[in-house]
Amino acid sequence: MNRHEDGAWVDAVLSAISRACRVSLAGPVIRKRCPGGCIHQAEIWQPKRGPTFFIKSGPLTRADMFQKEAQGLRALALSRTIRTPGVLAEIELPDHDFAALVLEAIETCQPKFQDWRKFGSDLARLHQTATANRFGFDSNNYLGASPQINDWCVDWPTFFGEQRLHAQLRMAREKFGKTNSGSVTRRTERLIANLSQLLHKPPEPAVLLHGDLWSGNVLFDREGRAILIDPAPYYGDREAEWGMIELFGQFPGTFREGYQDTWPLLDGAEVRIGIYRLYHLLNHWNLFGNSYLLSCEDVLRELGY
Repeated sequence: MNRHEDGAWVDAVLSAISRACRVSLAGPVIRKRCPGGCIHQAEIWQPKRGPTFFIKSGPLTRADMFQKEAQGLRALALSRTIRTPGVLAEIELPDHDFAALVLEAIETCQPKFQDWRKFGSDLARLHQTATANRFGFDSNNYLGASPQINDWCVDWPTFFGEQRLHAQLRMAREKFGKTNSGSVTRRTERLIANLSQLLHKPPEPAVLLHGDLWSGNVLFDREGRAILIDPAPYYGDREAEWGMIELFGQFPGTFREGYQDTWPLLDGAEVRIGIYRLYHLLNHWNLFGNSYLLSCEDVLRELGY
């Protein structure tokens, strides 16, 4: 029997959530699959007794991913600038090869243009509020399914060159071999050698980044407030956030206007954002294959490498 149709499995999940959240839950459960995402299963669970919640689940091997996502959501929530789903529980059921992250269920709606402007302004306020004097995070985490290294470092070009670009190149060599990754690797390594000059700008603090901010990772509640989900957070240069924001061009212009009105980007930002975009393209190459290889080459060409 498929475990997702197994009443005993559902009872075990409800029991684990009940213990973690200290609430009384009882089946039967109405379960609704949620669209989006290619790594985990996502559902809304509505028990006969107890609150409705959102549950993201997978095999036990993904437990660390759920733990790091919960850590990231809590870090973003501490800034008190942009809403995040409340983290209710992280559960593991070894007997069922099952792990899950249980979050507050939020009713969402389609945003208006002014909601996007407010979100842009709130993102700038997040960047202004949550700051540090070095780059990194308290633990490593994940960008999608890729490991993301976050060892603390006081120098941004060194951090980004080694823990972002070089880390992706190492994954590409392991996955695709030297022959298929050779040109992009060589050109990216030349870029890395010049990062101290390319990323130079007036000093700004390290800011807390969502780290994977594209249209699929922001929702809006019924009041028009943005809700951040699926973070890959670390403290970095605030312009690095825009490397993912502008990768697919899915945010309306009012979003950037709201950000710029609150904390304008510095001169030369577009070149630096291109470098940060390369990180996400390299990660997409590693995750989804050679269809992203030409995009990596195009960005390198635009940057003069």
